[in-house]
Amino acid sequence: MQRYYSASARELARLVGTCQAPVIQHFSETISGSTTIRSFEKESRFNDINMKLIDRYSQPKLYSATAIEWLNFRLDILSTLTFASCLVFLISFPNSMTDPGIAGLAVTYGLNLNTLQFNIIWSLCNLENKIISVERIFQYTSLPSLTCTFTAGAKTGIVGRTGSGKSTLVQTLFRLIEPVAGQILIDRINISLIEIHDLRSRLSIIPQDPTMFEGTVRTNLDPLEEYTDEQIWEALDMCQLGDEKSKILVLDEATASVDTATDNTIQQTVKQKFSECTVITIAHRITSILDSDMVLFLNQGLIEEYDSPKKLLKNKSSSLAQLVAEYTRRSNSGFGN
Repeated sequence: MQRYYSASARELARLVGTCQAPVIQHFSETISGSTTIRSFEKESRFNDINMKLIDRYSQPKLYSATAIEWLNFRLDILSTLTFASCLVFLISFPNSMTDPGIAGLAVTYGLNLNTLQFNIIWSLCNLENKIISVERIFQYTSLPSLTCTFTAGAKTGIVGRTGSGKSTLVQTLFRLIEPVAGQILIDRINISLIEIHDLRSRLSIIPQDPTMFEGTVRTNLDPLEEYTDEQIWEALDMCQLGDEKSKILVLDEATASVDTATDNTIQQTVKQKFSECTVITIAHRITSILDSDMVLFLNQGLIEEYDSPKKLLKNKSSSLAQLVAEYTRRSNSGFGN
């Protein structure tokens, strides 16, 4: 029974977890973009996608529930046969060898032991299925380590497909995720050994999603009131690119929500106003990092390529060249339609 059920139940639990993640992700994206969805009257489209994802999730969930019922039915049969065998064994003894009162007491306790046996076996099998969640946690936490050096003052583009580890790299830089092993050095200083406030006050980031708090525009730009009005207006003139004193600027898909023309304007402003800073750009459009000094290509948390974009593009078999060709092909296809 264990050989048949446990192996199948584990794989079904993995399928359930794999199919559940897209449902949660799509629901979260729909909630955050509900205004845009209603504006373009795409409610039916997102509802259809949601139903398809739920159907895909329901299939392994149904099979998993069926496997549990299969186990329960056979445990009931096993318990019933065990109790019946013991009962026949007690009845077969002559009265001279077994006191009827003791036999009745044994039967009474046997009923409870029957239920206890069922609960123990079912709990052990269910625990084995739940351990799959721990397995998934280890998969997420056991991230591979990487070693690279970002030259001071250089413009570095980070590129990779979804889930390659681009955002995780930025999160470790700001210590949103503490490194379990290894170290991150900025000017030969281990960032894990300094205060988080000191670290983040010397780094600047332009995130993908803008956030506005209650209050005036000035309090949003300078909540700690550290700058004068002239400096605030200068920052506004530079497309609100923030603190110029930071030597490291991170662009986390900052232009994902703007059109190509605005993207080019922002990229030019970054080049002019942050020419002496170390700029790390996570690319949403592959073309925005082609003029960088270096390009870091990530794949499943590992460095696949790290060189200047010109050298990588010359090699047609490189991952960057293939990604650029794919992006160009999709752009031309969309333009043609």
